[in-house]
Amino acid sequence: FAFSGEGFSASFEGDAGFDGAWSVDGEASVVADDLEPWLAIAGVTMPGMGFGLPVELKSQLDIDDGLLVLSGIAGEAAGSSLSGDLNAEIRDGLPHLSGSLDLGELDLAAIAEIATGAQALNGDGIGWPSAAFSQRVATPATTDLELAADTLYLGGVEQAHDAQMNLRVGRDGLSISNARARMHGGTLSGIVDFTNDNGTGLFSSQIRIAGADLESLLNDAGVAGKAELTATLTGSGRSIDGIVSALAGSGTASVRSVTIEGIDPGAFPALLERADTFGPDIDATATAGFAPDLIRRGTVGSAG
Repeated sequence: FAFSGEGFSASFEGDAGFDGAWSVDGEASVVADDLEPWLAIAGVTMPGMGFGLPVELKSQLDIDDGLLVLSGIAGEAAGSSLSGDLNAEIRDGLPHLSGSLDLGELDLAAIAEIATGAQALNGDGIGWPSAAFSQRVATPATTDLELAADTLYLGGVEQAHDAQMNLRVGRDGLSISNARARMHGGTLSGIVDFTNDNGTGLFSSQIRIAGADLESLLNDAGVAGKAELTATLTGSGRSIDGIVSALAGSGTASVRSVTIEGIDPGAFPALLERADTFGPDIDATATAGFAPDLIRRGTVGSAG
């Protein structure tokens, strides 16, 4: 079987039969310059639609007793490598996906959009987005998936690498559990849960970053060392800004082997020596002329 259209082709090679229900076993492939128009024709909407969805995928396909199994998925989607195995069946009137996928790239904003609505994530780049959440979760399918991604993004901004997580998407919201990724030279782990209750978002999370580089965390501010951060947060609101304003919880921070560039703890003798050369004429202007260079030429640090 083969089907093709403008910028689109799909094929299947194998066995198929119908005896009260379909039974299919074979290899399927799909190639599209942009799959979005074809999804729209089928009445399927997905987060991030509007930017184009080029795909080139193939897999073994098996359908038996209402269960569709895609095994050995391989190829690319939206410019990112994709591989893994998926099971699909109808649960409570929606397709339900389970299995595991390995992705080259994953943008968490696209996942969040399912539960919040796209408009709720659009801000002015200054404050937190204040647009209201959608009244319901707009998902084409529910999921229980194990995901792995080489690079993790949030709204197109690179955040972490070598990520792994379990993603559950339901009619009421989504949750990420058993999350783990490399971030700022350390390891990020935790869980995040978001429920959309008729437009009111209920957020909870437990996050830990262990062994992070302070230089990376503080954007090369001259402070080096290792940090461990934990946070447990909850909040509710009808927008991202509303939830952030209502956040409550607790957290801890510990650092070790800290060094701070630009502070010389042994500069005091040199400061006195230079000050003595001015004698009674020493004042703030004279001190400003020599003190900064003497103080900033060293590094202060902790032993552990």
